[in-house]
Amino acid sequence: MYLYPYGNKVFQFYDNPVTGINISQYQIIMSNYYLMASSMGFLGPALYGAYKGQKILPAVSLIHSIISISHWQQPCCNKRHILDLAVSKTVGVIYFIYGYSSIQGNLRVIGYTNLLCLLSAYQSSCYLYSMNNSFWLWSHMIFHGFTTFGQFLVVITQPSIL
Repeated sequence: MYLYPYGNKVFQFYDNPVTGINISQYQIIMSNYYLMASSMGFLGPALYGAYKGQKILPAVSLIHSIISISHWQQPCCNKRHILDLAVSKTVGVIYFIYGYSSIQGNLRVIGYTNLLCLLSAYQSSCYLYSMNNSFWLWSHMIFHGFTTFGQFLVVITQPSIL
């Protein structure tokens, strides 16, 4: 039996005598890779914004992606986790302000709907994680997807000089 710290929980798992592979440990490690991959999605708005000649939002998305990937490499409660939470919330405020100032008409309805879905997916992932439910991973990846979509929406509507 092994103990593996993950966040604020400690999971117990046992070796599989047939394959010699520890399934629980494998699943935990793979979830880190899935979340690192979904965090790489934040690079899309960064690259597109840089292509458009923007400066601020691409830099914000790049920093967001790097911090998030760094956290999901080893997601235990540590300084990277605290930094990820702080940077994610700061990025959310920055994108909300830029989006509110530039998104108009029907796109604003899409933006608000995306924001509600984003917040719901985040709350869902936190709740499922606290209940020790493995579906928290998918909920958090959906949260990353809505975040990426929202960032694209804001970057697309911004003029090239920002």
